[in-house]
Amino acid sequence: VHTITDRDLDVLEWVAEHRFSTAELLVRACFSSPDKKRLGGKAPSGIYGSVRIAKLVRDGFLTASQYRIGKTVPLILSLKGYSLLHGQGRVEWAQFIPELSLGTIEHELLIQDLRLKLTQLGVTKWRCERFLSWKNRAKQTRFVPDACFEAGGSTWYLEIERSLKAKKRRAEALE
Repeated sequence: VHTITDRDLDVLEWVAEHRFSTAELLVRACFSSPDKKRLGGKAPSGIYGSVRIAKLVRDGFLTASQYRIGKTVPLILSLKGYSLLHGQGRVEWAQFIPELSLGTIEHELLIQDLRLKLTQLGVTKWRCERFLSWKNRAKQTRFVPDACFEAGGSTWYLEIERSLKAKKRRAEALE
């Protein structure tokens, strides 16, 4: 029997939003602040988070990617994980992706790490590229940023480039 907690759903939702994640990032994103239900709310629950993530993998909600880059083991959401989220009315716009693109692993990990750091600084209403693409599909927008968030009373759009793009592509993005 596997009891699904709200934090488990948060973990699965994070992975659905970002296409994949790693156990380390998931612990930081969902389990690094004290849990009032555990340890009297006095200590971070990172160890507990690692155990919960491992259980989600064992129970088939998360799957380790067949690809590894160094020690990085990407975790992707299984059909079972998507089914659970959709049944709970969460991230219904995100659909199953059987595997991830090797070319985007480092890029996506950088964005997730930056999201965690910016959230600590007070950023709110983070919307990921996957959601923005889904939302703008009807408009057939050619360019979608990596993220959109609010900070300091303004809406900000984030685009991270790990390599120099062609001049034409840069100009289109700036438009």
